Amino acid sequence: MSKIAIVTGASRLEGIGAEICRELADAGYHIFFTYWMPYDREMPWNVDQEEPLKLKNELLKELK
Repeated sequence: MSKIAIVTGASRLEGIGAEICRELADAGYHIFFTYWMPYDREMPWNVDQEEPLKLKNELLKELK
């Protein structure tokens, strides 16, 4: 049986959402994550447009 997790708010590589994705991936879950870039752009930490794609690629490497 596959384990699937949905994580909201995973737009920054150094954020809580990304870390939750990593922990779940390490535990064998398939991850579906979402993010809302307009919010992060307004925050002091800002966000790099490529961070969600980088997180996706990082998680996919873990599957191999």
